[in-house]
Amino acid sequence: MGPNEEPKENKHAPKITRTAFRKNERVKRLYLRQLEGLPAKQLVLDHASKEQISEETAWRDWREVTKLNDQDFAAERETYAARIFSMRQKVLNAALKRGQMNTAAQVLDSLARQIGCDEPTATESLPEIRVRVQPPAQMPGSEAAQLPPIDVTETEDVETD
Repeated sequence: MGPNEEPKENKHAPKITRTAFRKNERVKRLYLRQLEGLPAKQLVLDHASKEQISEETAWRDWREVTKLNDQDFAAERETYAARIFSMRQKVLNAALKRGQMNTAAQVLDSLARQIGCDEPTATESLPEIRVRVQPPAQMPGSEAAQLPPIDVTETEDVETD
C-alpha cells in the first residue's frame, strides 16, 4: 500500500471498527462539500439525506468537520497574510485590466491597510486654530454696536501637552 492509498474496509473486522471507518469517510466527504459555499444547516441536512443517516449523526459529523477546520487554521495561520496579499494583488491586476477603477481603488486601500502605510499620521507641525466670539459691547444710543474687523492672518502657536 502506498502513502496515498487508504485502507480498505475489512468485512470480517468487528462492527465498531467498520462504523468508525465509515464515519471517517462521511466526515471527509462533508469536509470537501463545505467548499461549495452552502450554509452549515443546508450542508448538514443534505449530508444526512445523501449518507442516509439521522440529522443528529449528521450534526456530529459537522462538529468533526469544524474541529478539522480549527486544526487547519491553527496550522496555517502564519501563511494566511501572505496568501491574502497575493490574492489582492491578482484582483488588483484583473480590475486594472478590465478598467474597473472603483474595485482597483478599494483593493489598493485594503493593500495599504495590510502593509500599514495607510495609517493616519499625527503631526505636531499643524497649527491649531482657536476662534472666540465675544458679544458686542453695549453703547449708549440707538445705534447698534459695531464689531471690530477680524484679522485672520494672525495665528498663535500654542504648545499642547
